[in-house]
Amino acid sequence: MEAATALTALTAPITAKAPAVVRPVVIDDDNKPTDSKALKKKDIFPQKLMEILSDPTLTDIITWLPHGRSFVMIRPDMFTEKVLPKYMPPVDSRTSTKYPSFTRKLNRW
Repeated sequence: MEAATALTALTAPITAKAPAVVRPVVIDDDNKPTDSKALKKKDIFPQKLMEILSDPTLTDIITWLPHGRSFVMIRPDMFTEKVLPKYMPPVDSRTSTKYPSFTRKLNRW
């Protein structure tokens, strides 16, 4: 009888719960956890940088080098004054976007 009971247990349908869906958590530039839904709404740094480099009106400020593997910052002063507020506005209205902050993010990526 014991073997029959074991066989019945093996053939019985499994009713285990499916594992819960796990969303990835990403740490953003401010070291705050961000879920994947919020990440879709917020462009990440490389996407913003590509937008800047793709803008033909900014080639006198920042541009790709001829070989296309790196870029050069021609006018850091103009970049800070004109480009950063437009493409990477500060999170807090009391602060401003600064060039050292941009270079820190660039070095992280």
